[in-house]
Amino acid sequence: MKKLDYKKQHNINITLALGFFDSVHIGHKKLIGKMLKLSEELGTESAIFTFINSPFELLRKDVKEILTFDERCVLFEKLQIDNVIYAKMDETFMSQDKDVFLHTLIENYNVKGIVCGEDYTYGKKAVGNVETLREFCNQRGMKLIVDDLLKIEGEKVSSTSIREYISAGDVDKINFLMGDRYFIEGEVIHCAGRGRHLGFPTANIVISDNKMALKSAVYQTIVTVSGNRYKAITNVGERPTFNENAYIIESYLEDFDKDIYGEKIRVEFVKKLREIEFFDSKDKLIERLEKDKLTLKELTL
Repeated sequence: MKKLDYKKQHNINITLALGFFDSVHIGHKKLIGKMLKLSEELGTESAIFTFINSPFELLRKDVKEILTFDERCVLFEKLQIDNVIYAKMDETFMSQDKDVFLHTLIENYNVKGIVCGEDYTYGKKAVGNVETLREFCNQRGMKLIVDDLLKIEGEKVSSTSIREYISAGDVDKINFLMGDRYFIEGEVIHCAGRGRHLGFPTANIVISDNKMALKSAVYQTIVTVSGNRYKAITNVGERPTFNENAYIIESYLEDFDKDIYGEKIRVEFVKKLREIEFFDSKDKLIERLEKDKLTLKELTL
C-alpha cells in the first residue's frame, strides 16, 4: 500500500473514496467496499483520501482523534487498499475553495471514479456537498457513487458514538461498530520497572496528545510484537497503588520476557475486565494480577 501526498503528482488511474475515516467503522467499511467494487469495474487502483493529522486540531480542540493516521493505515491495508492519499489539515487547506480541492486531486491523479457518503462536505466553510460534487463529476464524465449512511435500529453508525464508548471503556460496543478490534499502537518506553519486580514484567506505551484516551481500566488484550501475537492483560491509565496518575498503557504479555524497549507494538482490546483498584499491599496486588492472568485461558489468538 502506497502513502501519497495529495499535492504531488502521480500518474496512476484511481477510484477514490472521499472522507476522513477517523474510526474506519462499519459504515466507512461499507463505503470502502463500494469503492473497491467500482475500482474493479473501472480497472483502476483503489484509493482513500484522509488527513495525516486530525482536523479537530483546528476545528474543535476538545475532540480527539480515535485512530492516528498510522493506525488508520493499518486498517486500510487490511482492507487491501492500494493507495492512501493524505493531506494535512491546516489553515491553508481549510480556507481553500471547494473547486481548488477537487482540481488539485484530478490534476495530480487520474481520478476515474469517486465514492463518498451522503453527508460528505468539502472546501472552505464546507460549502461543497454531494450535489456540487455530482455536478463536478458529470462535467468530466467521472463516475460518482453516493453511499447512504449505515443505521442500526434507526441510529446512524458514527464516530461520535464510538467516542462515547471509548470514554466508557465499552470495548464490546466499540469493536462491534468498528468491525475490528479497537487498538492502540506505540513505542515501548522505560518506566519504573515495578511490574518486573512483582513478577509481571510489562511493556508500556503512551498515546499522543491528539488521540482520545480509552477509559482507565484493566482490559484483556492481544499484543503484537514484531509480527507475533501474545495474550495480555493491559492496565490503562493511572496506578493508584503506587500513587502514579500518569496515563500509561501497561501490558503484561503471557509467556514473554524479552527486551523490546524502543520497539513499536500494537495493543488490541478484547474486553474490559475490571475497574482500576487501589491495593494496600503488594501481595494483594499480585493476588489480583494472578486472577486477571487466569482469564487469558479463555482467550484465543
